[in-house]
Amino acid sequence: MTLYGPAVLLVVFGLLLAALDVLLLVLTPWLLKRLARAAAGQRTEAILLIRSAPVVLAAFVTAFVFLPAWWIHEPPNTGETPSALLLGLASLAALPLLQGLYRGLRMFVKTRDRLLLWRGRGRNTSQVEAPFEVLEVTSEDLALCVGGYLKPTIYASADVMRHLEPEEFRAALAHEVSHARRRDPLRLLWLGSCPDFLQLFRLDGPWRRAFSRACEFAADAGASRGNPEVALDLASALLKVARLRTFRPLNAEALADVAVSSAYSSREDLKARVEALANPCSDAVVPGFRIRPWMWAAAALILCAAGMLSSEHVHAVSEEIGRVLAP
Repeated sequence: MTLYGPAVLLVVFGLLLAALDVLLLVLTPWLLKRLARAAAGQRTEAILLIRSAPVVLAAFVTAFVFLPAWWIHEPPNTGETPSALLLGLASLAALPLLQGLYRGLRMFVKTRDRLLLWRGRGRNTSQVEAPFEVLEVTSEDLALCVGGYLKPTIYASADVMRHLEPEEFRAALAHEVSHARRRDPLRLLWLGSCPDFLQLFRLDGPWRRAFSRACEFAADAGASRGNPEVALDLASALLKVARLRTFRPLNAEALADVAVSSAYSSREDLKARVEALANPCSDAVVPGFRIRPWMWAAAALILCAAGMLSSEHVHAVSEEIGRVLAP
């Protein structure tokens, strides 16, 4: 396959991605409004799935439908060469992928630097029992949070640990454990660098904020597990942390650049979380829908079968795109 083939396929991917991104952008207000009514656990999974859908669907269709059709029906050594227009559009289609990679690496580095700073100021605390490592940290920009992707660590401010009652700290720690079990830092890293045009043009803010907020409500529900006493202890801990003022909470810009799940974000969210903890809904602990690996495999097989059955027509579409852009 010459450079002409990859350029055409890259343009096909870009067109699919742009169309799906526009559709998602138009539907964003309606989707977020509907998702706000869902249980917290379901909401995080749904946001992650819907936000990832454009790039995943575009990549799957290109890889399992257009690529095999081109490979089967495109004659070798046709002598076709890409025009400047075709190469320019192919580069534009690749731009979201490159920007997503850059943004992800930048978030990874900034997160790593912050976690290394906290670890350098921290020490293991033997009086805390948790399924994940817990570090007591002396820092002015930390209350409680989870950092790390495959092996998360819980970072707890020494001032917060000193001021919270044992029951409050256990509830707050359970909140962070819930974040760690759901691998929320890893999911925040993906949401922050999702390689599509919404991310490229900074139109993904509503989805990132909705996901971060939903993660906090899901972690609250996971910590309380329907136990009203634990819920009240957690609400009390959140209020006490908000009143301590012994740390500078990460602002929205800082949270956008680091992949950590912080226990405290904004006063508006704090008020809503306390109200939800004080008046829990019956669906607060409903588990979210999860995409299983076999589902991805099944989707790939279905797309492959569909692509093989319609390979001639799919190849004709690709050829028409190539002829229009490289006459």
